[in-house]
Amino acid sequence: MPTDDIHSIALQVTGMTCTNCALAIERLLRKQGMTDIQVSFTTGEVSFIPPNSDTDSDTTPQHWRETAQKGIERLGYAVLPPPMPAATDNMSSGAPNDNPTWSRIWAGGARAWMLLAAALLTLPLVAAMWLPYAPLHSPALQFALALPVWILGMLRFGKSAWGSLRAGVPNMYVLILLGATAAFGYSLYLAGQTTTHIAGHVTHLYFETASVIITLVLLGNYLEQKAIGQTTSALSELAAWQQTAARRVITTSDGGERIETVNALQLQLDDCVLLNSGDRVPADGIIISGGGIADESMMSGESMPIIKTIGDTATGGTIWREGTARLRVTAIGEQSVLAHIIKHVKAAQGGKPPIQRLADRVSAVFVPVILLIALLTALLGYWVADLPWTQALVNAVAVLVVACPCAMGLATPTALVVATGVAARNGVLIKGAETLERLAQIRQMVFDKTGTLTTGRFAIARTALSPQLPDDIPVVLDIAHSLAQYASHPIAQSLRRELANQAILPLQNVVEERGLGMSGQSADGSHRYQMGSYHWLQRALPAEQAAAAEQGLSTLYLVVDGQWAATFVLQDSLQPEAPSAIAQLEGQGINCYLLSGDRESVCQQTAAAVGISRVFAEQLPWQKLEHLRRWSEQSPTAMVGDGINDAPALAQASVGISPADATQVAVQIAQVVLLRPNLGLVPFATRLAQQTMRTIRQNLFWAFAYNALMIPFAAVGIVQPMAAAAAMSLSSIVVILNSLRPRRVSFIA
Repeated sequence: MPTDDIHSIALQVTGMTCTNCALAIERLLRKQGMTDIQVSFTTGEVSFIPPNSDTDSDTTPQHWRETAQKGIERLGYAVLPPPMPAATDNMSSGAPNDNPTWSRIWAGGARAWMLLAAALLTLPLVAAMWLPYAPLHSPALQFALALPVWILGMLRFGKSAWGSLRAGVPNMYVLILLGATAAFGYSLYLAGQTTTHIAGHVTHLYFETASVIITLVLLGNYLEQKAIGQTTSALSELAAWQQTAARRVITTSDGGERIETVNALQLQLDDCVLLNSGDRVPADGIIISGGGIADESMMSGESMPIIKTIGDTATGGTIWREGTARLRVTAIGEQSVLAHIIKHVKAAQGGKPPIQRLADRVSAVFVPVILLIALLTALLGYWVADLPWTQALVNAVAVLVVACPCAMGLATPTALVVATGVAARNGVLIKGAETLERLAQIRQMVFDKTGTLTTGRFAIARTALSPQLPDDIPVVLDIAHSLAQYASHPIAQSLRRELANQAILPLQNVVEERGLGMSGQSADGSHRYQMGSYHWLQRALPAEQAAAAEQGLSTLYLVVDGQWAATFVLQDSLQPEAPSAIAQLEGQGINCYLLSGDRESVCQQTAAAVGISRVFAEQLPWQKLEHLRRWSEQSPTAMVGDGINDAPALAQASVGISPADATQVAVQIAQVVLLRPNLGLVPFATRLAQQTMRTIRQNLFWAFAYNALMIPFAAVGIVQPMAAAAAMSLSSIVVILNSLRPRRVSFIA
């Protein structure tokens, strides 16, 4: 569970089983004035923003939390208490309600016992249908066996059904209980009629129908919860990584040290943590002493271990395989990488893509329509088709039971939960369910060059310095190194690394011109410096420098007071996965483009090396934006970029994709973030999205087709109530099992 922040309140709710359950809670919270409501029945997550965050005692977050909790509990659902901070010895009291995990285990055990009891009581009733053993046909025995099962059904489903009716969004349990109660009540009525007795037996009783309906629904619920547990396993694994022990190093008053073991959630910024072989890294931080080998595969999907030394970063949740080191904590709580990933995965799992809207609209009116159809089935069967009243009632009960809004509601959320979990496990962070649907529709993929198709780690291939600068100008290399300190572009960052031995001069009024370069002034304001691309500075360049950018090379120019001062020719290298990634995308029917601000010759060589035939070079940021606007209007288009100059294009694209090590602006704007530097994740993400949308469409087709076929069969008596209960439960399980298919989508390097 995420912790509440100043805006949002999060609750963990149990008892939701379908879209109608989520709709009932959403409608309730909306009536209470909540906004930005997210309800996921698959994970039990409910979050919302209260009407205000004032400090007044009547409108505090705690007040709104309690208000929401009371309303949700009136609907028939349970709100779990927030997890208590873990004790330093990691021990708990063992009480069932200490935390959500225990509560789920307790609830799951109760559900299993209810199913077992109902099955044992129902078995003799079913046997009576086939065996001539006289005691089994006794009305009193059948009533005694069926009554506890009916009571179990009311206990398990009654509160939820009544709550959904009060909320104005009746759920599937309304249908189940009406059908079971009708069969039970009618059987009780018949048992009291002397005309039904033949040789001490009672004919045409339907106690077994009521019991079988409830038992099969209990079985379906149990199997659904087990299957849904598989769909949410990825998120559970991520959340479990936050719950680990940490050995915090404490400096004592006498200058010594002591080690205390605490829960990772108790760590504070700048705490010092000891890492030993086999530990799970408890928080994001920087290695300040020692070193070792880290396994970051569970976070990034990268199978190769990574050597960590002083100054390197370590990510919370990863495994410290070998060595001893000390870590200074740099991020805690919601600021950590793991919390950031979990937040976006939950948002994606709880969101609703456009394809879900139709299912939601149908689900909202489905139960009232089924109630009407069942009523018409009984009345028309008796008055028009001249059926016996008992048969007309049985047909109506079958209609109530066979209808399955649950399958319809499960169709989209379960597939989304699986897909976003698979994506996160393989190193792809998808922000929002709608992004997944748009990603599946992509037909054009646009790549930036520097830092995207190439590594962005340039080496200086050649340097040319002007001999004509005045003597009072500082060393040219120092100027270039100083300007590069302020730049975010990969070329400038590489130049900074290459000139690391040069001095850093004090500058003022430094500005980064997007896609062009850097400008600034000396500390005393006597000189103006500019460093950037040929397009920006060409008027100040001598004729011989106009052709300085050689084939396959990138060039930076330094201008001082309007005069050319230096040329830096740098060489980049390709991302090793780029050719394979482009080939995979083209194989999926996605056209790939290269869109860059670099020179034509450089872009053409890079495009040829990776297999791209559509090249747009020497493009300024606003020109990139215009291209993306035009292409997106023609067909869904994704943009892969990593720099500040790519930010407008990333925002304009149907889907923006950015590596996690890109500029902060690019990562914030992008809807898809690659958690490790591997372009093979791009075709993996599109392939996963396509498979997920196919799965959702199959689920919805099955849910609609099932109801369109089974309801008429039930209305005319072809499908009896017991078979209807089995079919209803089976349809939901089929949808869930089909939703697990995206788990088979594999990453191809």
